[in-house]
Amino acid sequence: MTDRDLFEQAFVAMSYLLGRRDDLAFGLADPGPSAHRTAARLVGPDAATRARELARELAPVVSALEARRLG
Repeated sequence: MTDRDLFEQAFVAMSYLLGRRDDLAFGLADPGPSAHRTAARLVGPDAATRARELARELAPVVSALEARRLG
């Protein structure tokens, strides 16, 4: 997985976390497959599945923040 893939996944997950529900990749210049796959997992009909997917996508973001001691 490339840095771009990781960034796009984090971008889409954070967009969802902050309340965006449509066009989760809006703001990315040229969203790649990672962004589209992540967005597709976060718009499913089942709230429990969406919550699991969001947690899975945010885990690397939280780890990176903890490693840098930001917050």
